Amino acid sequence: MNYEESKYWLWLTYIPMMWCEKAKKCLDVFGTPRELFEAKEELLEKTGIFSEEDIYNIVSSKNNINIEEKWNQMDKKGIKFVTIDDDGYIDKLRIYEDKPLWLFYKGELPKDNDKLVGMVGARNCSQYGKTMAENIACKLPLYSIGVVSGLARGIDVAAHRGTIMGRGKTYAVLGCGVDICYPRENINTYMEVIANGAVISEYPPGCQPMPWQFPYRNRIISMLSDAVAVLEAKRKSGSLITTDYALKYGKEIFALPGRVTDTLSEGCNDLIKSGASILTEAEDMLFATGVYFDDKDIQKNKNKKIILEKENEVVYSCLDLLPQSIEEIIDKTGMNSSEVYEVLMNLEMDGLVIEPVRNHYARKK
Repeated sequence: MNYEESKYWLWLTYIPMMWCEKAKKCLDVFGTPRELFEAKEELLEKTGIFSEEDIYNIVSSKNNINIEEKWNQMDKKGIKFVTIDDDGYIDKLRIYEDKPLWLFYKGELPKDNDKLVGMVGARNCSQYGKTMAENIACKLPLYSIGVVSGLARGIDVAAHRGTIMGRGKTYAVLGCGVDICYPRENINTYMEVIANGAVISEYPPGCQPMPWQFPYRNRIISMLSDAVAVLEAKRKSGSLITTDYALKYGKEIFALPGRVTDTLSEGCNDLIKSGASILTEAEDMLFATGVYFDDKDIQKNKNKKIILEKENEVVYSCLDLLPQSIEEIIDKTGMNSSEVYEVLMNLEMDGLVIEPVRNHYARKK
């Protein structure tokens, strides 16, 4: 699409309260954003689909929104913009009735044949949930599977970090503009996601995070994913909104089991009782994502396991009861940061190592 047409699409995204459903109604009547822009106020009234507030927002935005300036700001921030009319739009989204009409993004969008798993869960997750999210996400790249999540605290950011440690592709769908890292504490992961995938949003740059925007963005996580995994969720968790969308779209649901007395596992255990597949390792999700492996792949993974076991011994031998920083462990082992993180996760899973302070590790007593 050329700039002349794109600028009208961009104008459409900045009209107050012009969310996806309303934008679709506009296009059903006017055909293109340009025709909507050129429509007189009297014509808007005659359609019968707009409230007085809608008409005011559309008319006033023609003068109040400087599209040239918005476009230049996006360019300076490295923000890209794609619409349903562009060849660069993600084709796998086109089949859904409630697909986003446009996307803003920083990084590179996934290709249509990429295998992706959605991983979501509790913001206030336990160490068990965090470790499992990182460990499973770290192993998915072995099978060329990427991870989609929402960059929220807890399980989301752990899933992104794990994928990056496994040298895989990861995509964060935001409930705000892509130029805003929310929560701010995840800024390092935000930057790494851009370098190893993309941050994506249908909300325009500068759009602040609002509570009602996050549940709706969850549908995009489900659309992009070949399967959706929930790792820790309370019974009324927002993560279950993602599974509702996934079921609507015909995606397989996976849930991490937990103790029946743990509030954080109630949602997952309920999903399993309702028919969700049990998730204990990355390999559980291969069939659901259309990934198949033969004897050669199995042997390759066995070789990888042997290498990991040797690396486990090297890292564990460097640890003692006093916590050491990641940098100290890297210096002692001569391994790179991704390898050290992966080994430490394995050792945590085995109950041999603890992380008493963030990014500091010690042997468990």
